[in-house]
Amino acid sequence: MQKLVRAAFGNNNVDTCARVCHSPTGYGLKTAFGTSATTQDFDSVMQSDVIVVIGANVTEGHPVFAAQMKRRLRQGAKLIVIDPR
Repeated sequence: MQKLVRAAFGNNNVDTCARVCHSPTGYGLKTAFGTSATTQDFDSVMQSDVIVVIGANVTEGHPVFAAQMKRRLRQGAKLIVIDPR
């Protein structure tokens, strides 16, 4: 859809569900950590001994990050998954 809007309509302003569905995430991060932005960059996973994933399917949602995370897990890091469902 984004490619269609950019190519056919010549417009880079494409709305997504992220504005709505990620607002609880931003609120939770702001309340817990004082910022609504992510608390770590993707590269920091390679120095992590423990990785905590909350409410996400990393392989499906972020395959590049998932590959780094799986590499680190094979090196001995521990994984904690919290599924709010």
